[in-house]
Amino acid sequence: MASATFLCPNCTREFRKDAAFVVYRKIVQVVSCPDCGCVINCADIMRGDLDSGMTPSGWQLMLVVGLVFTAGMLLLDDWQWWQAGLVGFLLSGFIARIWSHYEWRREARRAEAEF
Repeated sequence: MASATFLCPNCTREFRKDAAFVVYRKIVQVVSCPDCGCVINCADIMRGDLDSGMTPSGWQLMLVVGLVFTAGMLLLDDWQWWQAGLVGFLLSGFIARIWSHYEWRREARRAEAEF
């Protein structure tokens, strides 16, 4: 599934894909990053090459933390199983999304250091 956000390939700032990239039903060829001025090819954005989202380790973290949160809430509080599962996996999704964002940034810094 395509992500609704993408990362600048230079500074790894996250942007939302929105109508600013579509002008008169034609895709703009290039845009520049407001932070670093890097030229971003819009065809790469539309193909999903620069998509941000959950990394594989982020999905694994979400599963483990969600199960731990759910079990903890079931054992320590008087919650229904569906309430504990909902809250546990929402919290773990938030934590895993933050983890994935920093993992993308770390990967971009490594790639930048190689050049």
